[in-house]
Amino acid sequence: MVSHRSIASWLTSSWQLPALLVASLFLILLIVRNYSFKNLPPGPKGLPIIGNALDMPTDKEWLKFTKWKQQYGNIIHLSVFGSPIIVLSSAQDAYELLGKRSNIYSDRAKIAMLDLIGWCDSIILVRNGPTLRHMRRLISQSLTPTTWIIQERATTKFLESLLKSPEGFRDHLRHTAGSIILKLAYGYDVVDSDKGKDPFVELAEIAISEFSTAANMGAFLVNFIPCLKYIPAWMPGAGFQRTAAAWRKNTNRMIGIPYDFTKSQVAAGIAEPSLTSLHLHEVRSEKDEALLKWAATGVYGGGADTTVSSLITFFLCMCLNPDVQQKAQAEIDHVIGQDRLPLISDRNSLPYVEAVMKEVLRWLPVAPLGVPHLLAEDDIYNGYHLPRNSLIISNLWAMTRDPKYFKNSEEFRPERYLEDKIDSSFADPLQIVFGFGKRTCIGQRLAEPSVFIAIAMTLATFNIEKQTDSLTGEVIEPVVDVLPGVIATPKIFPCKITPRSSNAVELIKRMAS
Repeated sequence: MVSHRSIASWLTSSWQLPALLVASLFLILLIVRNYSFKNLPPGPKGLPIIGNALDMPTDKEWLKFTKWKQQYGNIIHLSVFGSPIIVLSSAQDAYELLGKRSNIYSDRAKIAMLDLIGWCDSIILVRNGPTLRHMRRLISQSLTPTTWIIQERATTKFLESLLKSPEGFRDHLRHTAGSIILKLAYGYDVVDSDKGKDPFVELAEIAISEFSTAANMGAFLVNFIPCLKYIPAWMPGAGFQRTAAAWRKNTNRMIGIPYDFTKSQVAAGIAEPSLTSLHLHEVRSEKDEALLKWAATGVYGGGADTTVSSLITFFLCMCLNPDVQQKAQAEIDHVIGQDRLPLISDRNSLPYVEAVMKEVLRWLPVAPLGVPHLLAEDDIYNGYHLPRNSLIISNLWAMTRDPKYFKNSEEFRPERYLEDKIDSSFADPLQIVFGFGKRTCIGQRLAEPSVFIAIAMTLATFNIEKQTDSLTGEVIEPVVDVLPGVIATPKIFPCKITPRSSNAVELIKRMAS
């Protein structure tokens, strides 16, 4: 992975002058416009020209934003090189603005580095309008009742892989998420995990990892000064252009290779039902084809890393909270018994397991800052002026730790959803972590059952515990930390995963076969 200097390093490097000269007029215009506003929300005071550029964190931004929330309130204004940023740290404010006023808050900012690596037409970033609605319709139509069957079969195979090599649970989770998504998007059956890494799953891993880095606003100065993207790659200091060119190739491979696979299957008359195969006949132009490719990638690329991150968090939480694990297992044993595996249709009968899933999604939101919105026109809210073209960031991390709705928020306590009886959608993580308004993640209908069934089946058949040192016998405490990027994936931690019983082993083998 390429290492990226912070904005502070950029400003003190030897090549900043050419880039700053290119950007100077752009900045002056923005700054003059920004200073004309009154009654902006509070926030940290910036410096002339660069504003809050040096204040912006390059990693775990949600922690800094939450600290600012405690100092300035739920709505914070920042300015970076003249570009206004509004950070919302209250679910109620996000609902009022992104939900009720979605007609002006549903656009997406063009994050320059994501544009350079070829993601600007994805469903995550495409501008609000007919193209977005068409892609959402295509994805929605692909989520049929057979989706549950695909998810359950793939998760059963996950249990079998876990039985064979529990230490590889992270890889097994990636393989499982990939198998579900690739089947739905392209009708593609992944290679069995014991035969090595599937090439399509690997494509997604690489491209999504690069997406996550490029989307980090503080990692590349071009994200704050978009006109820098016109600097030629040969120019001193244009290393981001060379990085973008390499990453764009991986984006194009992720979009094109699985699509071409399905196209060839359809031509041969052997394609299995999928989003791509069902809509190929509608393609009449290059524009139609690009739209279908990105709709499929919205399932394929958008769901892979997020589902995996949630489930890695689940394994971490079970290591840290054995009492929760035992309580969930007791519910499964009582409701399901030990002669079959839980199904997605059992979800309403397993309220504590459902609460475990909600608490996993709350305790460590997969995307702690969501995906930024763009304000289409000037707005007034609670007496504050919110400037047109502001980047609107939802601090989901702070929202899922709001003491008004989540007491003792650092505790992992599923009981809060069953006992606290707070009558508000703002106390339900499922109403927060998937976003707000017209840009609510359409993959929620896929992600929820995927995460639920993986949690339920794993708890039904395995125990997850802290690992012990083989020499000293001492318990190894997992370190709670996340990998860099906009997707919060726990760093590698040791854990011990064992079958609950010989009956569980036989059940897994029988169901997997």
